[in-house]
Amino acid sequence: MSDIVDVASGLILLMYDIAGVVGLLIFVTLVVAVFFLPTIVVRMRGSVSFVGIFLVNLLAGATGIFWLVALIWACVGTTRPPSPPSLPHFAGSVSKELVTKGRR
Repeated sequence: MSDIVDVASGLILLMYDIAGVVGLLIFVTLVVAVFFLPTIVVRMRGSVSFVGIFLVNLLAGATGIFWLVALIWACVGTTRPPSPPSLPHFAGSVSKELVTKGRR
């Protein structure tokens, strides 16, 4: 009977260890995501200042003040104009054929 209790208590301790590791991984992931929030924002906005904001965030973001500066810069920075949609390769040849047929 004591063997079953020992195995059960060992499994319970193992489950607590696994839950602790998973919880720690989730916590670390959230901390890293919040730390790099200015970089994530600037990447999603498509700003021209991506490299500068990333470097400020990486090198001085831990101070808190520069993290806030990087976040504000990411939110108000200039974005790139949207690029025109590109046509597939075959669509370009089809449109050229339509233009040349229209000239005849």
